[in-house]
Amino acid sequence: IAGQALEAAVHAARRALWLTAEPVLQADALALVLLTGNGNCLQAKAAHSEGTPTANFNPAPSLAIDTGFQLGALPQLGFKFYGRRKEYRQLRDALLVNNHRALIIHGIGGIGKTSLIAHAADRLYHARRQGGPRFKGVYAFDCAGSTLAPERVLLELHRYFALQGVNAFERFIGQPLEPEVLAQIVAQVLVQWPLLLIFDNFETQLARTEADFRVADEGLRRFLAALVKATATNTKFVFTCRFLFELDERLGDVASLPLGDLSRPEAFSVMLKLPRLAKASYEEKVTIYDTFGGHPFAEAVGGGEDRKST
Repeated sequence: IAGQALEAAVHAARRALWLTAEPVLQADALALVLLTGNGNCLQAKAAHSEGTPTANFNPAPSLAIDTGFQLGALPQLGFKFYGRRKEYRQLRDALLVNNHRALIIHGIGGIGKTSLIAHAADRLYHARRQGGPRFKGVYAFDCAGSTLAPERVLLELHRYFALQGVNAFERFIGQPLEPEVLAQIVAQVLVQWPLLLIFDNFETQLARTEADFRVADEGLRRFLAALVKATATNTKFVFTCRFLFELDERLGDVASLPLGDLSRPEAFSVMLKLPRLAKASYEEKVTIYDTFGGHPFAEAVGGGEDRKST
C-alpha cells in the first residue's frame, strides 16, 4: 500500500515476523505466498498530499464496450476461477504452440468444461494487448438451446462482424449454398480476422454410431469439416462436449482434452469457496473428498449434505 515493490514489501514483512519474540509469528514468516494470474491487484498509487486539490473532484467514469469479446452465450461465473492449471496449459499449447486447428474438450456433465473454456478465452484474448500472439476476437455458440445449422453460424457471425464494421457476409444471408461452398466463404474471413470460435454443449448435435459419436446433421457435419479444413491459420475452433466425437476422419489436426475430476489440492480450494464447506475442518474435507471425489458438483451438493449430517 505504501508503494514499495512486491519483493521488497514481502521481504520486510517476513523479516518483521521473524524478529518477533512469538514462536507462532516466527513460523508464519515462511508462510507468505501469493498465487495470482497477473499483478494488477498489486499496483499501488501514491497518496495525494494535503495540498492536492482533488478532494471535491469526481470525474465521470469512462465506459468501454468491447464488441470483439462475446461470451454471452456461455454462463458466466460469479466468482474467480480456481484450479485446472494443467488443463489450461494443455489447451493453450494445443492452440498456440502445437498449432492444432481445433480442440475438443470432453468430459461428464458438470465437470467444468464451460468454465474452463470461458476462463481460457478471457486469458488468451486479453493477453494479446501485451503483445502475445493471440486472437482478435472471441465468439461462442451455445448449442444446448437449439439445433445448430450452417445458416445459423453464418447469421451469427454476420452480426458479430457487423459490430466490427465488417459486412462481408451480408450478401450471402439467405442464399441456397452448399455447405462446403458456405464454409469456403466463411473461412476467407476467418483467416484474415483471427477468432477463437467456441461451440459449447456440442453433444446436443451428435448421434451415436456403432463405433463412436458423429455429428447428426449431415449438412452441419460437412460445413464444420470443410470450415476447419479451409481455415488453416489464425482462427481456432474449440468444442466442449460430453463425448469425444469424430469431426472428419481425414482431418487429423484436431486435438482432444479429457476433463476429469479435480485434483485433491484443487478440490480443497473449491471447498474453501463454498459457504457450507469453508468452515469444515481439514478432516471433514478429507472425508468429503474421499467420499464424493473431485467432481465440483458432487462436492458442492453431496459435500454440503455430508457436512450437515456430520
